Amino acid sequence: MLNSDKRIKENNDAVLRDILSVKQKIAKTLDFKNYSELVLSNFVINTTEKAQQYLDDVDHQLKDLGAHVAQDIKTLAQEDKIKILKPWDISYY
Repeated sequence: MLNSDKRIKENNDAVLRDILSVKQKIAKTLDFKNYSELVLSNFVINTTEKAQQYLDDVDHQLKDLGAHVAQDIKTLAQEDKIKILKPWDISYY
């Protein structure tokens, strides 16, 4: 089974590289830097820079939210006299 999986990967690798190459050529023909910019051009977040900024903003907001949630869970656990939280405790709180 492993050998057949490896052969499939090798066969698909060349096909995927061809597809990516064609997509890049289409993007260049339409005056985009790359295919991702072509795809993004149809959306509100229409550049790779805007997409990266959006992802960075979401990441920052989720980290802050996660820190608050973690602190709330620790506080609730302390009220229940739990000193060390275990992974299975998280879903309870």
